[in-house]
Amino acid sequence: MDIPPDFAFREARDVDPADHRQVFLLMREWGLLCPTGRAMLQSLPRTEADNLAPLVADMEQRASAAGIEEHVRDISVPIAVAARHLQLLQVSARFVEAHMAGDEDAMMGCWSQLGFAFDPHSVPTAWIAWQVYNTAALTVPFAPHVFLDDPDFPNTGSVVPQPTTYEVAMLQLAETVTEHNGPLLRCANERCQRVFLQQRGRRQYAGSHHKSGVLYCSYLCARAQSQRERRARRKAEATR
Repeated sequence: MDIPPDFAFREARDVDPADHRQVFLLMREWGLLCPTGRAMLQSLPRTEADNLAPLVADMEQRASAAGIEEHVRDISVPIAVAARHLQLLQVSARFVEAHMAGDEDAMMGCWSQLGFAFDPHSVPTAWIAWQVYNTAALTVPFAPHVFLDDPDFPNTGSVVPQPTTYEVAMLQLAETVTEHNGPLLRCANERCQRVFLQQRGRRQYAGSHHKSGVLYCSYLCARAQSQRERRARRKAEATR
């Protein structure tokens, strides 16, 4: 599934990872946040995976006790694990936003939101943390793969991992750092102020966006700010 290039700054940021219903609805619209079954932790660094391993083992034990068959568990995603991926994506997006704004204190401070003992005290160590998470997310789904054009191996393509929404969004964050998709902008609507890469149009996302010479993250924000300024001008003129 295609996702907007600023998905991590917009759609993902609007969801509370502690609200599992919101996490479920996000995945229903935009795709899975982590791989299924035994591969569900493959996009995480070793330390993060080790922290989640007891949770996964407990869920596996409870699912087995409930009579859920193994082949069903292999295509399932525990919502708590998906929520953790969302939290990691949100922290990574805040880090990139702070970097693009030149806010070194925010770059270091965002990692304390992860909930375990890691709080870098320098910008280089904060960068290392982001690179560790980003590299872990990109290693498996975007690694080179060899395809065999051989009728004796008809299922070769099925072993190639398909990237999750989390992995694609982490790739987009790396592209944002290099400005591959253009500069990171901030909406000029005084009640929005969110960062974005390209303006969303009136129609559905595909084919209705703009990325050059824009001040607002969406048509709605542009219209709302214009109406607000028009009302302010009229009020000022009426009091003269």
